Amino acid sequence: MSTDLAAALREHFGFERFKPGQKEVIEPGRSAAAVFPTGGGKSVCYQLPALLMPGTALVVSPLIALMKDQIDALTARGIAARRLDSTLDAAEYRRTMEAAYRAFSYRRPFPHFLIEFTSGHQLLNQARRSRAGGRPPARRHS
Repeated sequence: MSTDLAAALREHFGFERFKPGQKEVIEPGRSAAAVFPTGGGKSVCYQLPALLMPGTALVVSPLIALMKDQIDALTARGIAARRLDSTLDAAEYRRTMEAAYRAFSYRRPFPHFLIEFTSGHQLLNQARRSRAGGRPPARRHS
């Protein structure tokens, strides 16, 4: 990711400068864990690198409403983003999973989106399906 981060921030998000701590989290060549307060700018810390790096970013979020809000904000800015969560109908879920499988299997970006949001629950369900040979995991009855 060799680019002017401030210019990319202006271009993609319309912000003139980073909030405190954001640039340090985003700088190339570093791993980071960051704790910011609500409204502190956590989203930019993964969304901007996702736009600047090749491939597709996978964002795991426990909150469906937050995923929807972020996708709405990204798509309003012309940034391709999708989600996998329990509110999708079966056909949309299947199309998204097939695109994700192709992208991650062949190390290509998603054909229609750059940032993929999913919940931990959906990620775990997909891992269980993979271990079961592509079939949904068996349900246990109490």
